[in-house]
Amino acid sequence: MTVKLYPTDELWDLSPPTFSSRSRLFYLEPIGIGTPNVESLTSYVSRLAVVHSVPPGTLLAIEIGLLVKKNYCPNTRSMGAIYGLNSVRALNGIRGNAVGLVQALETLTLRTDLRFLTLLTWAEVFPVLGLLKHKQAWCPLCLEEWLEKKTVIYLPLLWSLNVVKVCPYHHQPLQFQCPHCHASFVPLWRNSQPGYCLKCSGWLGSNSWSPSWDGTTDEFQFHIWVANSLGNLIAQAPSNPFPLPRETIKKALTFFAKKSTNGNLLALGELIGVSQPEITQWYRGKTIPTLDKLVKICYLLNTSVSKFLQIDILPTTISQTSNLSLNSPPKLLTFTSRRTKERIRTLLQSVLNQNEYPFPSVREIARRYHFGLATFYRYAPDLCQAVSTRYRHDKKRIQQEAIQIGCSEVRRLAPELYAQGITPTVKNLASVMTNPETLWYQEVLETLSEVRYSLGELPFKITYGGA
Repeated sequence: MTVKLYPTDELWDLSPPTFSSRSRLFYLEPIGIGTPNVESLTSYVSRLAVVHSVPPGTLLAIEIGLLVKKNYCPNTRSMGAIYGLNSVRALNGIRGNAVGLVQALETLTLRTDLRFLTLLTWAEVFPVLGLLKHKQAWCPLCLEEWLEKKTVIYLPLLWSLNVVKVCPYHHQPLQFQCPHCHASFVPLWRNSQPGYCLKCSGWLGSNSWSPSWDGTTDEFQFHIWVANSLGNLIAQAPSNPFPLPRETIKKALTFFAKKSTNGNLLALGELIGVSQPEITQWYRGKTIPTLDKLVKICYLLNTSVSKFLQIDILPTTISQTSNLSLNSPPKLLTFTSRRTKERIRTLLQSVLNQNEYPFPSVREIARRYHFGLATFYRYAPDLCQAVSTRYRHDKKRIQQEAIQIGCSEVRRLAPELYAQGITPTVKNLASVMTNPETLWYQEVLETLSEVRYSLGELPFKITYGGA
């Protein structure tokens, strides 16, 4: 039998169709990437949870925990088993927790741009110290404006920076306390929702908000400049294919020393109000300036933060930066003030001889007596080490005392709540405990698990394994 084919005949392709890979979580697009208003990673997590009709704590406990924490038991359904309060504050920053959460979310959503919702681009040039706020901040006018326009409510990354005090668009101070219950709260927790109070669920936006800061002062204008400058820096993150290297600071100092002080690094330090030991440490790469110092330096040099960190505008080579170090007056770079050294050693020895409790850190002592931290370590490294050892010992003792208090309260209050017909959960216990912050310790959570197991509330004991 002969089969005749005609051009009008329908030809069937019998090969198996190909399908693109599917993401486990919704392919939610972040807001504002490439703009100063890019949303924060914690805000993205909250919105992703809304898309899946679950609280953020549930999303993190069930989907994220297995990817970011070793020995994690998904049966706990507890966000506290993944991130404590200190960890959750750093999720928008540069630490390993931010890296782990970005990788986990990109694996689950198949997105490749979520690192731009954090400060990971500048992990080598921004130190952790003083980088992020401990509490969530917001602009009531921005939130109210987005609500009226019926746009998505979210929390920009810019608001999480510790040095950003004002909204660059409304020129009003950012707020930290709920106008209804006056509570402050962390950027992400079990039931977080952008634009609403974590404690009382009250709306945080307002269009009748009266400012408490004189907008005509030099200080306020400086904070406006800081917000705009850092907003522009955040907007440029997608144009940097790789994180900026640590030597960026050295190249920037070299460039501006040649431009402003004829290559004299120490004269540049005097110009920008930085001590000789501190700028020397920055130049040698042993330390890097905190973000609050970096923005002040850029402000005094009349340049933006993005230009200061932009390698392309620095026409200096490695050999030129080496020459700057050699050409700087060696006697000034290595000069030691005996008077300053004796005073610092006397101060540290005096603190060590006292029975102050809790014992202060080296940084706290340096701030107390108006010295730079690098100066302390330069003139008295042995005493600084002794102070640090004692500080860590006291800190550990305070933590153990807090754990004991928390365990004691849990053993006493959990059965009382249970007798009243109230489930002794972390949330319910926190409302009646004298020290609810102790609930974030692993030992206290395990004590709660033991008590609930003994009461018949849990079918098995939960063990909160370390990462």
